[in-house]
This record gives sequence, structure tokens and C-alpha cells, in this order.
Amino acid sequence: MSDRIFGALMLVLAISYSWTARGFDPGFMADPLGPSTFPYLLGSVLGITALYLLLRPDPAAVWPPLKNLLQMWLIVILLVAYVAFLEWLGFIVATLITVSVLGWRLGASPKVALLTGVGVAIGVYALFDVLLELPLPSGVLGRLL
Repeated sequence: MSDRIFGALMLVLAISYSWTARGFDPGFMADPLGPSTFPYLLGSVLGITALYLLLRPDPAAVWPPLKNLLQMWLIVILLVAYVAFLEWLGFIVATLITVSVLGWRLGASPKVALLTGVGVAIGVYALFDVLLELPLPSGVLGRLL
């Protein structure tokens, strides 16, 4: 039953995603495919996957223990908080906290998780903001400096 529920939710997402892509305005782009090609492609793949789950679900779903479900909800809440506080905290601080907590919850020691968080935050920031010149939110560090 859980496969069918998830498949139905995925199908709704695929339809809404593809429907939203209809309104993309190409503007001055000279690309012959246009800006809606990738969303249509993604919506199609998601829709096919959703239909598969609806029509051929697993015979019996095995739910994880309550402890694991709580861990999963913690991760979902952490990712929602990451999105909510990204602008205010800034990319480096928000990513450092998120990656560190995720690493720790996935079994790394706190020290290794923190070092990984620092490395990922600074590395991805350097890649996007410095090398590719795609600005990322500076947040509290930008206000301090």
C-alpha cells in the first residue's frame, strides 16, 4: 500500500511539474529546445516511475522501526531548516551545520563530521562562488566582514 501512496504522490508531482513547465518564457534565448525541455523530460521520467509504482507495487512493505523513522524525520526537518535559513545564515554556515549533522547522524564521529562539513562547505563555495562566479548567499559571514 505504501508504494501506491508514494506512486500517487509522485504522479501528482510529475503532472504539476510538467504543467508548470508550460509557462516558461524563452525570452531572448536562441536555444532551439527552449527552457521547458528539461522539466518536461524530468516530469516524464518521474511520471513513468510513478505509474510503475502504482501498477506493480512491492508485495509487502516492511516499515522500519520507530527509531529509524524518527531519524528519517530528523533529516527531513534538518533539510527543510537548511532551505529556510540558507539566506539568513549564508551558504557556508548553513552547509557546514547541515553536512556536519547529517554526517554525525549517519555514523561518523562528531570530529570527522565537523571536518567533513567544513571541507564540503568551503569546497562547494569555492567551486560555485569563486570558480564559476555564481553568487551564493553570504549571510552572517557577509554581515560580519
